[in-house]
Amino acid sequence: ATRAMSFWRGARAGFGLPSAMLFTSCLGYGAFAKACGLTFGQMLFLPLTLQALPAQLVLADHAARGASLAAAALAVLLTAIRLMPMTVVLMPLLKGHGGPRWHELATVHFVGVTQWLEGLRRLPHVPAHLRLVHYLGIGVSVSTGTIAGSVIGYVGTDAVPVSVVAVVLFLTPVYFLISLIETSRTLGDRLALGLAGVGGPLVFLWMPGLDLLITGVVAGTIGWAVGRRRRA
Repeated sequence: ATRAMSFWRGARAGFGLPSAMLFTSCLGYGAFAKACGLTFGQMLFLPLTLQALPAQLVLADHAARGASLAAAALAVLLTAIRLMPMTVVLMPLLKGHGGPRWHELATVHFVGVTQWLEGLRRLPHVPAHLRLVHYLGIGVSVSTGTIAGSVIGYVGTDAVPVSVVAVVLFLTPVYFLISLIETSRTLGDRLALGLAGVGGPLVFLWMPGLDLLITGVVAGTIGWAVGRRRRA
């Protein structure tokens, strides 16, 4: 396969279920952004730069509530900090393409949960010199779906009931959960998911503002430690 063929195969894969799920979720984001008072340009700027739906929703919500710049930046940082370990896991799969390093740095812009999961699932079966362009194809197609969904949701928000907006937004975490279960391969992965599923609601009752952060750190650390011990 040539680089162009690998790119278009990745794009075709991204235009399937991953792009469809984010498209429907971003319909809700577009409607939410308009309800928060964001202009069309501000709404469109977020999916072009953030590539993470939770961060987009948090920033739109803080803008609507008149929060300070520091508070909004901290909130977005907490939602986006997960992208760093995801990038560290993904980067070894993108090496060997034979091009300059800035190609890898540019491709990192497309690290989001959906693209990342598709990359982990598909890249090991792609020749090393074609992986970067293949992942770039996935990223471009998924991002195109998010932008299209955001625009349609913003423009057609008056015709969408609030209940429908809530449902389409909820589709994204459900898709993420199913994808994580599908891609979990080790005991540590499954243990982390199980602990998060059981402990998440309990932590929410105790500290609702930080429940996702605490659950993710504790469950992920325990799963990682168990997995490392078994490998040792």
